[in-house]
Amino acid sequence: MGLTPDSSSGANRQVAILPPEGVEWMVPEITPEERDHLLAKLKPLRRDEVGNIRLVGTHDLIADSFNWTEQLNEAVDGLVVVAHITTYHTCPEDISEFAPTAAEVVAQIPGRFLLNGIWGFETVLPPYESPSEVLSPKQMFHRGVTTLYKTGPQGASLREVDDLKVAEEARNLRLEWIQKFEPPRAAEMDSRFAATEMVLLGDQISKVELWHQMHEVMQMDWDEEPVCGSAVIGFRDVMPIELHFCWSRIGGRSVMFVECISEIEDRDLIDRWLQENCSPINDEKTRAIADISDFVREYFVVEQPPQANPAPNVIKLGQLEIPKNIKLALDSTFYVVSASPFVRAALKERYGSEGEFQWEEDRTPLRVEVGQFDGETVEIEINWVWIDERRVAFIHPVSNLISYELITNWLDSNCSPKDSKGEIARVSAENFDQCLEEIDQGGAF
Repeated sequence: MGLTPDSSSGANRQVAILPPEGVEWMVPEITPEERDHLLAKLKPLRRDEVGNIRLVGTHDLIADSFNWTEQLNEAVDGLVVVAHITTYHTCPEDISEFAPTAAEVVAQIPGRFLLNGIWGFETVLPPYESPSEVLSPKQMFHRGVTTLYKTGPQGASLREVDDLKVAEEARNLRLEWIQKFEPPRAAEMDSRFAATEMVLLGDQISKVELWHQMHEVMQMDWDEEPVCGSAVIGFRDVMPIELHFCWSRIGGRSVMFVECISEIEDRDLIDRWLQENCSPINDEKTRAIADISDFVREYFVVEQPPQANPAPNVIKLGQLEIPKNIKLALDSTFYVVSASPFVRAALKERYGSEGEFQWEEDRTPLRVEVGQFDGETVEIEINWVWIDERRVAFIHPVSNLISYELITNWLDSNCSPKDSKGEIARVSAENFDQCLEEIDQGGAF
């Protein structure tokens, strides 16, 4: 649930999963002709010790892992992230060795990205811990996060027209695989779902802020459970919707935290999946499922004097001209922070209420329709805050369907301030300290 996922942060963690029960699962098969065609076009990439993306040297693209090849060639500049997708890779005998091959990756790239002119890819382990009990005498897979890039050195361009037929065939093969695929779920996950007493939806930073409020402030018992898991619950336009879930025992109750970790988020689909798989009932005989922000509003009731909140300004999809006052606000934004309303309030309490920074909210939000995906409009809300006289934009999605790629593209075109190093001044709430450091250093307006 973030605009700038860091796929490299999980590079040393082992994540092995089981196939669906009773299913002889394998990496999707494609024809040797299609495989060779894609391997000739798409470049395996890897980061060096200082984080530069480099071309992987010559190796067996089918049998050998590009993550273990010793030779790294020239660094590649100017790459643009097209998407982050989940890929699966057969485990070697030592499951602690993550060994994806280029052939495994290209067999799993959705056709819509083949048509979108991708040029190369890198694959790492996901940035979250795996279940500690991974038992299987055979057929285990590592789950990887594969980042797809377009453009490249010497002006590598979009695919030529003669590639489209192969790409369309690849898309059909992917669709056939998707229709057969069922999310893996171990028996222990079923028992965990059955024992769950409440479900809270939100990103990791929201969970951390909730922990601070309930455990540190209210002194409520909070114990992390040693089990977590993930599942692909469905697809939108062949893009997977993937959830990560983990459990905590809060005040003696088993609470499951759910975070969408895919590039596309469909809240209706998530709600339906939870209703079928994990839908606890509370004492009032209603579903005990809530967004963390909604849960906080209901649980921590704070009496405040009523005030009339102004209606938000709105930028509609396809609107040709942005009003001057909104254009000025976008152009004068000092930093962009991705954060839910709950997290924004927590940051205000931590950094604004204690007097370290002056914090003044602009009470008129902006609603923006940033684009359409699979026939649905993707919408975000922007709330501006003046922090020590610097205008900071806090953004969060408000539509049912969320495409982080569309959101990022709109921000790139309309609200993309630079920091003191000349880099895009945009972070998730986890890295809010970077924004404060720029303000503290007296960065330029």
